[in-house]
Amino acid sequence: MSEWPLVAIDDLVEDIIDRRGVTPIKLGSNFTEAGHRVISAKLVKGGAVDLAADVPRYIDERTYARWMRSPLRADDVILTSEAPLGEVAYLGSDVDWVLGQRLFALRSDKRRLHGRYLYYALQADPSRSDLLSRATGTTAQGIRQTELRRVRIPLPPLAEQHYIADTLGALDDKVALNRRTSENLEATARALFKSWFVDFDPVRAKAEGRDPGLPPPIVDLFPDRLVESGLGEIPEGWGIAPLDTIAELQVGGDWGQDGPGTNGVAVRCLRGVDLDRIRRAGWCDAPTRFVSPRSIEKRSPTDHDVLIEGSGECGRSLAFAGVPDLFAEPVVYSNFCKRVRCEGRGSAVYVEQHLNGLVRSGVMKTYVTGTAMPNLDINGLLKGYELVVPPGPVRDSYADFVLRARARLYSPESRTVSEIREALLPRLLSGKFKP
Repeated sequence: MSEWPLVAIDDLVEDIIDRRGVTPIKLGSNFTEAGHRVISAKLVKGGAVDLAADVPRYIDERTYARWMRSPLRADDVILTSEAPLGEVAYLGSDVDWVLGQRLFALRSDKRRLHGRYLYYALQADPSRSDLLSRATGTTAQGIRQTELRRVRIPLPPLAEQHYIADTLGALDDKVALNRRTSENLEATARALFKSWFVDFDPVRAKAEGRDPGLPPPIVDLFPDRLVESGLGEIPEGWGIAPLDTIAELQVGGDWGQDGPGTNGVAVRCLRGVDLDRIRRAGWCDAPTRFVSPRSIEKRSPTDHDVLIEGSGECGRSLAFAGVPDLFAEPVVYSNFCKRVRCEGRGSAVYVEQHLNGLVRSGVMKTYVTGTAMPNLDINGLLKGYELVVPPGPVRDSYADFVLRARARLYSPESRTVSEIREALLPRLLSGKFKP
């Protein structure tokens, strides 16, 4: 229980911006190719607004002025109203975004409530339980603005609010730095992949007598001419083959026991959403599941494996290789993930980058079946998709770069910072842990 008095949000906010029923058509307009970005609940993930999480939509200046009569400001808190309910993001600066479907923006009364403190309060009990208890609906749980205003939060003195927000904020800032570093790493990995395996820059440079700009041992791995193939020009000595020549689908074992007991072992269980979180922050707090020892043996990925979400959001989530090094304890993958076993680490990273290219280009969606519960036809993909297959040493050289960089980023430090943050959050909000 909190030692602070519980006060209704309605008494602590200057405004709740609620534009959930507004659309461009209702305003006599339509979406545009550029302008003001429209954000929706899909973009609010992991305590932040991830603009890369969905296809961007924009509106023009005239529509923005009518839609956002009160622009979003620094210290506002974004809250999802449903699907899912209760995801939050804190705005550290003014933004010209448009508040779209299934979103509220809470603007605190600065005389009584610090916005970043509100952001943290909504993530911990008793406020989070109060918020969820006021939800209605069967297919999708959601909250009305009238009920949101009744949600109560612990209210320490304003100085205490700033202390709590600054303490947790310092940890979140470190996580955000890791996220930006991870994004830069993945962008560099994609650029290098395109240079080596799509544009064949080292081969073209050697053919033209130019310096490829790579260490000599790596330059020696590439030929000095291109030859015609069924997929256009490719480096001499490289092949063309379906994905299943270097990768195959692995089927997991039975789960065994779902709860604690003599035959159950507690392990982290990776879902598709967790793969995205790992990629963004270098770590994720995957949920624990009790499974049989045999399931751990069959469902534990190795550094030869690529995981990709195979159900639900399949065709949109990115694949990931090299997962085992992120966890000190055993980790298994859920039924929502597909595991592709490759010839080795080099092939795994190479296959991962190809699969992610198919996701970004939209080709992956052509291998998705079903509507109520979409499912990725991974066998059809492995057998039907042809790609350029470079020699093993070239794949290994590329994988060494990617995995070495990931090993430095996806370190125990990321996990430690996240664990400290999760441990401190409820204690600080309870009022029992003070400076």
